[in-house]
Amino acid sequence: MIQKSKKNKTFIFLSITSLILFFFFNKKNLFIFFENLNVIENLNFSLQNNTILREELLQRINDFENKKEFRELIIKEKLFFKDKSEKIIFYKLDD
Repeated sequence: MIQKSKKNKTFIFLSITSLILFFFFNKKNLFIFFENLNVIENLNFSLQNNTILREELLQRINDFENKKEFRELIIKEKLFFKDKSEKIIFYKLDD
């Protein structure tokens, strides 16, 4: 009787593990797994680029707030033309 019980438990254990292996490691799921790894890698790369960009922008904002020279340069850059080919549109304002 004990031997049948051990065989039965072993059979159940092997059946469950084989089903788990089949569901997790079949061909479709493996492809999805590797695709997800690629997506994660791309997102990590994008995240690193965004953090670098964020740091640069924060530095620029900090410079703009704290340095008068930098503020003047940025304002001149935004207000004045970069090329001579750029045109102006004048508006009449009613005071």
